[in-house]
Amino acid sequence: MPKLADEINLKFVQLYREEECLWNASIPSYKDKQMRDSSLEKIRDILNKDGIEMSIKEIKNKIKNLRATYCQELTKIEKSERSGAGTAEVYKPKIIWFEEMHNFIKKVPMKRKTSNNQDSPNNNKDDNSASNSQSLEQPVAENLSEKTVEMSQPASEMSSIQDKTSKFISPGTSPLYTNPPSQLQQTEQRDEPIIHPPPQQELEQDEDPIYQAFQNA
Repeated sequence: MPKLADEINLKFVQLYREEECLWNASIPSYKDKQMRDSSLEKIRDILNKDGIEMSIKEIKNKIKNLRATYCQELTKIEKSERSGAGTAEVYKPKIIWFEEMHNFIKKVPMKRKTSNNQDSPNNNKDDNSASNSQSLEQPVAENLSEKTVEMSQPASEMSSIQDKTSKFISPGTSPLYTNPPSQLQQTEQRDEPIIHPPPQQELEQDEDPIYQAFQNA
């Protein structure tokens, strides 16, 4: 798209003003797509006759850019007025087509970004909601910590009882202190040979006292 000078921008704004269905959302034709397309084609044909070739898409983008610039300039004016500046110090746009566009756009509501001061109520609301969420989360955390302490108390009481009883019961007399045999002891028990008593030898008849008694009788 060729770069438009301020004079051509002014002409573009004038053509835009003539096609009310493109900017006045309060009239029924604003929602009529066929009429809007027809108005865009009319602007394109007039510009083409003046040697400015633009497509329908480029015209739509140009309208969007002009409206965005208009809103930025209007915001600067409002900020300077709220700051308490005198009449001579209030911001005045230097764009030559601003007044032309302001004369018809100001009659209809426009969606534009709000200033920081206007956003502050929403910010305060968000801050309040954040603080409320924090206040709701804190009791939950406190309740969890209390439950944790309650659950840990029986274990601590049991350990204290064991410490007290260990002072009176020696490790050798209490079944609680019975130690299982070590692995070395188990190994020694398994490897130790079984010693059987030697078999008794039968006594010969000469050495048997009972036999000798019968012989001497």
